[in-house]
This record gives sequence, structure tokens and C-alpha cells, in this order.
Amino acid sequence: MAVGSLNTAREATATALVLPNNKTLIVGGSHCAAKTYGPGGLCGSGTFNGFQCDALNTAELYSEGTELFTLAGAGSGGVMTTARSGATATLITGSGTSLDGKVLITGGSSGSTFLSLSTPPPGCAPFGQVAQNTAEIYDPVADTFTATGAIPGCAAGTAPPACTTGLPSICGGTAAPITSSSESGTTVTITSAANPVGLLVGSNVTITGVSQTGYNGIFSVTAIPSGTTFQYTATAGLAAGTGGFAAADTAQCGLVDSDAALLNNGSVLVAGGDYIVFLGQSSPQAFLFNPAAATFSQTAPMNVARELPGIVKLPSGDILIAGGLTGASAACAATPASPTAVTTNSSAEVYDPTVPSWTLTTGSVSTPGAAGGMNSKRIAAGSLFTTGTDSGLAIFAGGIDAETTNGSTPNFPTCEAVTNIHQTTTATSDLFDPTTTAFTATTGLLHLARGGYGFSILNAGANSGDLVVIGGECTNNTSPSLASAAVGSSEAMTVCGTSGDYYELFSPSTGTWTVGTAAAASTPANSPASALLP
Repeated sequence: MAVGSLNTAREATATALVLPNNKTLIVGGSHCAAKTYGPGGLCGSGTFNGFQCDALNTAELYSEGTELFTLAGAGSGGVMTTARSGATATLITGSGTSLDGKVLITGGSSGSTFLSLSTPPPGCAPFGQVAQNTAEIYDPVADTFTATGAIPGCAAGTAPPACTTGLPSICGGTAAPITSSSESGTTVTITSAANPVGLLVGSNVTITGVSQTGYNGIFSVTAIPSGTTFQYTATAGLAAGTGGFAAADTAQCGLVDSDAALLNNGSVLVAGGDYIVFLGQSSPQAFLFNPAAATFSQTAPMNVARELPGIVKLPSGDILIAGGLTGASAACAATPASPTAVTTNSSAEVYDPTVPSWTLTTGSVSTPGAAGGMNSKRIAAGSLFTTGTDSGLAIFAGGIDAETTNGSTPNFPTCEAVTNIHQTTTATSDLFDPTTTAFTATTGLLHLARGGYGFSILNAGANSGDLVVIGGECTNNTSPSLASAAVGSSEAMTVCGTSGDYYELFSPSTGTWTVGTAAAASTPANSPASALLP
């Protein structure tokens, strides 16, 4: 059934949840569209055609009564405190504080990301979205967004495990244009109108885009002679260079594509995510938000660094985290032509807030990408059955397996070009039993291997108690690549071999999947934000 359109088209990095007033809040996300840069300016004579995603600073409210969307935050000018793509959003309840009934929104990335098959020179296109450590509270009664305490960080230039106070502070700051680059012996001197903000002797600086490539890379700053010059050591024999950018690697990192869950005491667990940007450097860290103090504190880290994991609150109050991908792209910063290294996990772990600690599930290991835990690697959401045959069990259905490859074979953690990321979708599903801490593959397979779907466990009608998965993406699993298509679209016939099977239902009583018979959405979507309406 078609309803009113969103006021702003937004990608899958938006988050949806139902509020106490029965409206559904859609938080942030990105608006993506075709974009061309050049020729001219820092693009030189080249023309770069691609796709740009701009993080959004708006949220929307859906009313089931009117079937319409309106902008949230009328009391805040219709905007959040900052743009957020890939943020968490959690309804606080049971805390016994004034924040009960309000929504905690954390992290996400801001700015713009430009993707192109040919990489533009630094400064030609946006440098990319950047993860942030800030948080805010949405008040549904006042319809306002208000900043709250940020996720804490380490001192500039330091990181865990040496630092125990919070997020690393070794991420790149604002890039400063370089005026000239010269070398005497092995000592490089970089001159700018002003040194990059946060530059420290002994900390790293990232250099990109200098005409002589030997100047480019990540280096330790050896001296700062003035406010416009700094030095580092490089290979001898470099001719003078021009152009480029320098960024001090002393800024506090953020978190994007984390997962969050409400604990029984009303505090909020925020786990994993990426310190830099999607497919960047995944985080094993976890933090607790205390509604009484409106502050975050660090809790025990996970055994595996992961972003986009599935998360489920178990009947005991413990939190299950499963799958997700691990990015290790920080080591690739010095090789811009091969900037990424990622793998997908089958492992899972359980957080016990009373200890606090994380424990790997049966068969899981701490090596990213290693077999064990679930029966398939997957980036997929999790759901808990609360009635019926599988009551108390968590299900993780289908999902995406993304891997960097040498063109054909996964080779994590080797740095590769973005075009060497291959993704496949899976048709398998896993059930987790908290009493055995083990996963068991379901008998039935999805009729169409898919990931990034809308989902919920239904609570009314003929299929009450069933898990429904809607739309999402499919891939060519015979010849994997970065390409995918929205399930139900005309492109899906070309990429995946079918444009049908728009939605499917899993029955706990039979352990099998059935293709839904209702018509597909008028606009099939990859990774839609979804929530079960009240």
C-alpha cells in the first residue's frame, strides 16, 4: 500500500523507531545523487563522473493515521543538532529519569562522500564523510533536538590500549593546503599558510596530492619550526614539490554504523562501528550512556572489531552482537589507489552488563573473517522471537558478505582498490539459542538470497509471529562484484536473475520461508529504514 513520500529522499543509513506517541521517527541518513567534478581547479583537465552522498541534518515523523511524513524538530527549526548518516537511535525507557520516553541519537557521519571509478585528485571532490563522537536527544513531546554529552576520547595523538579514557584521537583533522614541499637530506619541510590544526611533534600527519609522490603518505612529525612549517623524515632524493594537502592525525575519532541497545536498567549500550567512515577502521569499543548524568563511559571492548553488526537483546537482558564487517583500512591510508581492506564475520558475542564482559558464542573465534559461530558470514539484522515454537531464540536471516579481493579471491587484510570489493548475498538463516550459546542453521532457505532488507516479527494477522523480510538487495553470486540491485526492480533481473520474490515470511513452526503474494512496492528499495507500526 502506497503512503505519502518522505520530504527528503534518504539512503539506508537512516534509522527508524516507533515513539510513545505512535509516530515513527526516521533519523538522518544520506541523500545520494549523480555528480560530476571538473575540469578545472584542483581537478585539473580531468572530468570525474560519480555518485555523491551528503549526510542529512533532518529527521522525519510518519503518522499512521494520516499516512504522511512531516519534518521532526519543529521546536528546533526542523533540523537536528548536526547531520548524521549511520547514527544509532534508541528510545530510553525504565531509567527513572527525565529522559524516559526520549530518543538518544549517537554518532553517525557528517559531510559528503564522492564515489567514482576513477579517483579524483585531492581537493577536487569532497574528502568524504567523517564519523563523529557527538550525541543528541529527541523529545517527542516538545518536538526538539538537544545536544547531550559526547562519547569521550583520548588525549590528542593517543589511542587504546595505552589510553583508557575513550575513543582514539589519531584520526585526520581538517586538511590544510600545502604551499611548497622541499627536502634536505632526508628531512622534508612542508610549508603552508598555516600548519594543520592539531599538529604535534611525535604524532602522525597525512600528506596527499603533492606533485612529487614521495612526499605523500603517513609520517611522524619530527619538528615544527614555525606556525607555517613542519618537518618529517622521508626517502632522500626528492625534488621540490607543489600542491597537496596535510592533515594532523590527532583529531578525536568518531563512530558510524555502530549498533545500540537499551539495557534493563535504562542505560544504553553503544557497540562497535567505524572510527572514520564506512569501510574504514572498525572499532571493538563499547560505551554506556547513563540517562541520569547524560554522559557516556567506556565499558568492556568486544573481542572482534565490527561495524554494521546485528544486535538483539536476549530475554536475560544480555546483548547479542553477531556478524557485521571488519574494516582495517587505516593501514591503507598511504596507498590511495588501494585504500581499503574489509572482511565479513560469522562470529558473535554476548555482553553481560552485570560483569561487564563480552563472551564469544560457541564456535566463534576472535580472528576477523574466520569461520565459526553462525553458519554463514553475514551483515544482517537480528530479531528475537517472543512467542511460538522459537520463543526466546534470535534469528539472523540472509545478509551480505563483503570482502576485499585480489580480483577473484578474498585476501583480507591486504589493501585493495574499492572496485576489488566483492559482495554476495546469502539465502541461509541462523537461530541462536541463549541456553546453549550456539547457532543452528534453519531448515528452510530464503527463496531469494538477499541482504539490506526491511524486517520485523509480525504481531497481528494470519502471519502473526512470523518474521517478514521486505525488499533489500541481491547480487550476482555466480560472478561476484561490487554491483547489487534492489529486489523487485528491473535491474534485479539483470544482476540477480529475477525481479520477483519481493518479500518473504519465515514461519517458526515449520522453519521454512514462503514468498509473499502481495504486490511489490511501487519503488523497490535497497536497505530501507523499517519499523513495525503500532
